[in-house]
Amino acid sequence: MGNFRKSLLVAVVLACISLPASAIPITFDIGGTISRQNTVNFDTGEITFDGTLSGQSFSARFVVETDALHVTGRFDDVDSNVLVIRDAGAVVGVQAFLSIGGAAVDVTPFPFDGSYVQFGESNGPMPVCEDSLCYSTITPDYWLVGARSSPSTPIAGASTRNLFYFIAQESYDAAIPDSGTTWLDFSQPIGPEQIATLPMGDSSPFLSFSQYVESSRTNTLFNVTSFSRTVSSVPEPASLGLLAVGLFGTFAARRRNKVEI
Repeated sequence: MGNFRKSLLVAVVLACISLPASAIPITFDIGGTISRQNTVNFDTGEITFDGTLSGQSFSARFVVETDALHVTGRFDDVDSNVLVIRDAGAVVGVQAFLSIGGAAVDVTPFPFDGSYVQFGESNGPMPVCEDSLCYSTITPDYWLVGARSSPSTPIAGASTRNLFYFIAQESYDAAIPDSGTTWLDFSQPIGPEQIATLPMGDSSPFLSFSQYVESSRTNTLFNVTSFSRTVSSVPEPASLGLLAVGLFGTFAARRRNKVEI
């Protein structure tokens, strides 16, 4: 076998074994303006408001690597059922970025980062009666994507940590049958790859940035005016195998043509 064909074979084989089977990078871009910030003191219950950033434009981006995520738990409650999705290994599945007024904000500044992803399946309207008043409440279907960061682990229990995430939620109209319950169905197989195809809703998502420092939490509130999703893919090993066959076929044909000439 010639040096060219040997080199080509090695390159293709290495590419095949180094790529995940179905990597699907998904990018969410969110834009709008800052509403305001507030800080909650957990010791006193006091809430203070800060309008310094009010009206400034922002842009946020979440890049999701579905192959780096897996379902870690399910919790069923009266109003909804929840699938919790976390990082499958050392690679963080969600990278998050935020810019306010053109200046980058480090939303994951600490040594320990992690993904914060949930799917919520609604159980439909729930009747509630208080004294002589009865009404219905509902937690509609939703999905959430975000990033976490903390100076220590576990991130969820750390007193100092950052949470930056968005929630897309199905709208609800009491006059429409099954309203608020059509996005998710946990009776069917479901996994992180569905982030690429789940509905995004007619309304803007809820975007939140929370900074926990010891006994306080500072929230940045956003007015979202744009929301988009871009799904891209990388070649799978099978595709690269076909590419290798094609390249070798082309090379062989060229060799035959050269001999025949």
